[in-house]
Amino acid sequence: KEFQEEFPMLPIKGFQKWCHAMDATYVEEEEQAFKDYPKALKLMQSCLCHAEVFKFVQWHNRAFETTDEMDLPALIVHYEDFYGKGFYPTHHKIL
Repeated sequence: KEFQEEFPMLPIKGFQKWCHAMDATYVEEEEQAFKDYPKALKLMQSCLCHAEVFKFVQWHNRAFETTDEMDLPALIVHYEDFYGKGFYPTHHKIL
């Protein structure tokens, strides 16, 4: 309940407030990760909720590294694979 009071779903300002809080939490980690790429850091920091974007990208990068290092099979599914007639074939590949 405390979270919902601090970051109310409506109006949208609650979401924006949460994004700003998350962005401020990971400043040092982002600066370290992008120390050799200052232009990329500046671009990323201009994006609302860039901390979440960073976590999303890191998760996928680590998933690729893990499957490579452990020589595990991987299925890469793109969002576009679910459009139109591609939904059922893609669905069956996953399941």
